[in-house]
Amino acid sequence: MSIRTLTEPQRKKIHTFMENHKEYEDFGPAISNSQLSSTITLYEQMLQSENYSICQFGSNAGGFTSYHYYKKNDKIYLIECYIQEIQRYYVVNEKWLLKQKEYLEKVE
Repeated sequence: MSIRTLTEPQRKKIHTFMENHKEYEDFGPAISNSQLSSTITLYEQMLQSENYSICQFGSNAGGFTSYHYYKKNDKIYLIECYIQEIQRYYVVNEKWLLKQKEYLEKVE
């Protein structure tokens, strides 16, 4: 899973979704335990990436739902997609990241 910069049409699709849908509050995806480490690592890498960067950092057990980080205006968003269509988004904060680190400690 790598970080890449979006093209203008890809950005427009995400921005249109964000303009037309309210941000979810305190949304926590069902990330597989095996993906917790990369979830934390990729978040830290996204902090250093340029705006309009995106990366997939996880998925649910069936693989139909994927979770992505998206950087816009120096904020990191968590975007949930179901079969490649955006379903909801959430601004990632330190509280959410700490929760992922706690989960990782329990499974290591």
